[in-house]
Amino acid sequence: MKKAQNVALFSALTAMLASCSMVGPGVNEYTMARQTVVKSTDPVYAPAGTARIMRDLGTTRTNITLTGMTPYAIYVAHYHKRGQADVPACESGGAAIMESKMVAQADKDGKVSLQGLAANALLDGATYLNVHHARDFGGTPSDSGVICSPVTLN
Repeated sequence: MKKAQNVALFSALTAMLASCSMVGPGVNEYTMARQTVVKSTDPVYAPAGTARIMRDLGTTRTNITLTGMTPYAIYVAHYHKRGQADVPACESGGAAIMESKMVAQADKDGKVSLQGLAANALLDGATYLNVHHARDFGGTPSDSGVICSPVTLN
């Protein structure tokens, strides 16, 4: 009798765990590209990185990992809506979605990690993720962008 109960419990747990893996978050990873407007005379300055975007249960979690940034500089990242239609998303000049703002400071080696959470509904219409130099830790952008990636949020 006890063996039959254990088998039934094991079967039920297996079914539950299998269904959990199907409900897991949608994860997308994007390669960030240097903005064409960036004109640096510093040969060490070579921005590169990735953005990992996870959407689940009404929330978007964004993790941006960058290298080659200006040491100790402050950066702000946020999603943007599409601007001008006939150019690439990162060059379209779309409106920033300020509720998605993430701010962090690069370390001595120019590495920076930015993380943020935003409600999925706030990001409706977002077409690209842009990282700017910031004037301050409040996240006021000081340029049009350093590194960017088009995104598709579903």
